[in-house]
Amino acid sequence: MSKKRGKKHSGDDDNWTTCSFCGESVKSKNFENHLERVHLDISDDDIDREIESSQPRKKTQRRKKSEMRKEIEQQKKRKQDILTFFGLIIVIGAILAAYFVFSGSSESTLGPESAQNTDVQAGTNQIVIPMTEVDDGEAHFYKYNHNGVEIRYFLLKSSDGVVRAAFDACDVCFREKKGYHQEGDLMVCNNCGQEFESVNINVLQGGCNPAPLDRTYDDNSVTITTDDLAKGAKYF
Repeated sequence: MSKKRGKKHSGDDDNWTTCSFCGESVKSKNFENHLERVHLDISDDDIDREIESSQPRKKTQRRKKSEMRKEIEQQKKRKQDILTFFGLIIVIGAILAAYFVFSGSSESTLGPESAQNTDVQAGTNQIVIPMTEVDDGEAHFYKYNHNGVEIRYFLLKSSDGVVRAAFDACDVCFREKKGYHQEGDLMVCNNCGQEFESVNINVLQGGCNPAPLDRTYDDNSVTITTDDLAKGAKYF
């Protein structure tokens, strides 16, 4: 039987299939009906082979769609991974920031690496500290060496304008040698966390209150004697 030769569909896209028996371009969805309706003289086996031979194009089309879906899913996953990564960075940054803020606020400014050395004025038993150094409302920590014992103390101009002085220790927690740190108008024990208003420094004593240190002051300076400092050696 001679085969008919028809003109292929222009574009020859995936929606059309060329019949190898007659050469006609037929919509893929109608191809099986075309074979059964037009080619009545073709055996069922030949029709089945023709239908089967037309499937790769459909498979290729399905494969392309599947690959596109996979690519979209991969892109979504990459975006999600990026968002998760940056989310972790933000969380870690927040944790580190909180740690440093907490450390900075809770760690006592004491010890040779932070407390300032104080020297006795020649020919006297006095340590004189300029008023301009301590009149800012901040606790300023100092240390003095007495017969090999490092005695730590701090000066603070309280909210009422009085210059206060105390050893960086108390009767209760001195054995831990942790001292105090400042939080606003409060001095806080680094060992037990108790808080003490600045206006009570040099006034209240005993317990966990900063141990008072005698001092005198005027508009120019604060004066502390080595005899008064030596009384605090028992804390250190």
